[in-house]
Amino acid sequence: METARFQIVGGVRNGAQLDPSWPVVEPVATDGRDVPWFGWRLLSRNHRDLARSPAVYPSPQACVEAVEQARTAVLDASTVLLRNARTGRWTWVLEAADGTVVATSSRGYLRRRECHDCVAQVLALAPVAIAPEPQDALAARPARRH
Repeated sequence: METARFQIVGGVRNGAQLDPSWPVVEPVATDGRDVPWFGWRLLSRNHRDLARSPAVYPSPQACVEAVEQARTAVLDASTVLLRNARTGRWTWVLEAADGTVVATSSRGYLRRRECHDCVAQVLALAPVAIAPEPQDALAARPARRH
């Protein structure tokens, strides 16, 4: 039976700008141009994007290590639901006991219930999801410039 899995995705950083955009919680270093970055996302059994890493990492291997930390950290994490006052959409973050963000929602939800249901899936699936392999990282696809 198919199960949830973690996937490593890559991008390019130009200063503080990430391409493609990524919902980072931790600050992004502002030095360098065309610097590769990697992040993880948790995909459900039907390949729906459920959660993303709260930070970006310099290599696929560093990202795999972050996945392993997240898998154990979600077991004791606290859920924080947030509502964007401008858009009205709900998002969530999982916080460790020390206040660091372990995972973040991959998108906004129209209803609080949908947001809550998604984070419940993440809490159930993250510890048992298939771990990524560094060599399977998806390469960066810079945005097209017209």
